[in-house]
Amino acid sequence: MNRLRGDAEKAPFFHAVIVILFAIGFSSLPLSWMFGFFRSEKYAEIFSGALVRLILAAAAVVLAVKYGFSSQFKTGGRFVSYLLLIPALVVAVNNFPIIGLVSGGEITSDGTDIFLYILYCLSVAAFEEITFRGIVFPLVLTGLKNKKYPQFFSVVVSSAMFAAAHVFNLFAGASFGATALQTGYSFLIGAMCAISQITVKNVYVPVAFHFIYDLGGLMYDETVGIAAGIRWDAATVWMTAVIGVIVAVYMTILLVRTDKNRAFDTFGITRESEENGDKDGSAV
Repeated sequence: MNRLRGDAEKAPFFHAVIVILFAIGFSSLPLSWMFGFFRSEKYAEIFSGALVRLILAAAAVVLAVKYGFSSQFKTGGRFVSYLLLIPALVVAVNNFPIIGLVSGGEITSDGTDIFLYILYCLSVAAFEEITFRGIVFPLVLTGLKNKKYPQFFSVVVSSAMFAAAHVFNLFAGASFGATALQTGYSFLIGAMCAISQITVKNVYVPVAFHFIYDLGGLMYDETVGIAAGIRWDAATVWMTAVIGVIVAVYMTILLVRTDKNRAFDTFGITRESEENGDKDGSAV
């Protein structure tokens, strides 16, 4: 066990908070001034935001490996595990303003806008998932590993941390209502991505779900969006609510029924009961 992993074993929640604060701080750096060659300030801001997040995502991969959480970067897994996550994919796809686009919405951007938009959504998904599901979640799991139902409560706690990180958007000028709404659905999406990671034992699927979710959800965004139209009509609200409730119940059941050692195996975390030879974990 390396020194960083050893320190994390002693104070996992401290490490998780430090990782989150550094992630928020560095991702908020105003670097658009460096890209004056773009023909508009909007392009410069989007590209700089994407570039910073891609760099931070790469740094998060290195840090996750340093912590000893490298197994999540391996591919593979049982095919049936991926099939179990179809409902999560439905949630991600449903975030597209499908009804709005069909009933009068339109793509208002050119090729450069669309490319930067896709790049930005991908950078956000990679950065946030590798940071929160790839580092923060296993750190929380380390802190709760000897508690009862450690996987369940680690999903809840790490998702709450993910949601709380979005409160800082208030300092970027976001309204209280918009921030509160974003905080709420960030918790749910964070939990869905964490359960997906536990199910397939890699971080790539959560990144993909997050990417698809943002790709649809930010289309009408005033800053990075590429389309115009009605985002939330009555039918979309009801459909989203129904799908959200059904999938939330399904994912909770999936988490509870998932092999209790799956997340521990993914991150190389050993519980005290296992160290003492009790492989079934009945003592925790």
